[in-house]
Amino acid sequence: LRSNGAALAWSSDSWVSSAGLNKRCAACWPLLGVPHNNSPLLTRRAIAVKIDNAPAARPHHGISKADMVVELLVEGFVTRLAAYFHSQDPDNVGAVRSVRYSDRYTTPMVRGILVASGASQSTSDLVNRDVANGNYVIVSPQFGQGAAFFRSSADGKVAPHNLFTTGAAIRAAAVAEGGATPVNIPSWDFLTSAVHHPTAGGFFGSVAASSIEIPYRSNATVRYQWNSESNTYARHQSNGISFQREVDAANGTAIAAKTIVIVNTDIITTSIFEDAGGAASLDMRLTGTGRATIFRDGRRQDGTWYRGTWFDPFTFISQNGERMFLSPGQTWLHIVPSDWSIPSS
Repeated sequence: LRSNGAALAWSSDSWVSSAGLNKRCAACWPLLGVPHNNSPLLTRRAIAVKIDNAPAARPHHGISKADMVVELLVEGFVTRLAAYFHSQDPDNVGAVRSVRYSDRYTTPMVRGILVASGASQSTSDLVNRDVANGNYVIVSPQFGQGAAFFRSSADGKVAPHNLFTTGAAIRAAAVAEGGATPVNIPSWDFLTSAVHHPTAGGFFGSVAASSIEIPYRSNATVRYQWNSESNTYARHQSNGISFQREVDAANGTAIAAKTIVIVNTDIITTSIFEDAGGAASLDMRLTGTGRATIFRDGRRQDGTWYRGTWFDPFTFISQNGERMFLSPGQTWLHIVPSDWSIPSS
């Protein structure tokens, strides 16, 4: 490990397990891990949509087409999603909500087009600075692209939980903002195939874990259940009364993640108030290092995350010192406080 100010890098040339089990996909979609076959879309920006996750905003639209989804805490310890679309674009996607500090730290790593309903004045000032520095592109009604969005009463939704857009509208709106410029999105660590030895890619010493719970507040608690036949994780989320299976309302596709990632880090309560209810906004540390857990193939491996800058993907190292790889397919990443424990069985 080498540290130089904000820079942080990990290098490892040895494996506890057989090196033959630990092959990283080299010609795959960077956020999905399946072969890109020299697709002409490979150099386009990822679309990074900020999605409402209040019970009134569910079910979500479009998320089954995301390469990767990040669930993040916001004021009041409710959560919102950041869905990253690169290998394919969504049709209808939403409901779209506003920017938070965390989006400034995650959107650059996917060279994203940040899609949001708006931002508070203090956050807006920071976003404008980021955009001027070329960190990412933004598409938002508040930032002048209102024509790309529409309100919908689908699923009985009402404002502010009913703002939607489409992948095509986002890309068209982003052209004027420089969003059509080719980019090179850094690749996350994926195994070469979804069919692999369960201890491959840093899972030597892992333990069985088919049920997972992310202990958010009662109307946001998440449970994942591993399905051995499909080797995927079904996502369920509480509305405060019962747990509902996550199904994409845009196309009826049930969410079936290949990998679940937990990033433990420092969550800080700020003096900024983004919420009309008076809850203080949260900030978080998303560079440096901290505890991490990866669930894959019905197994759990604990370790450490490393990230040097906002422009880098996360790197994960197992408790045995091996680099941990993700399974090709959709990944769900949860960023939670340092002192949280994630129960599994």
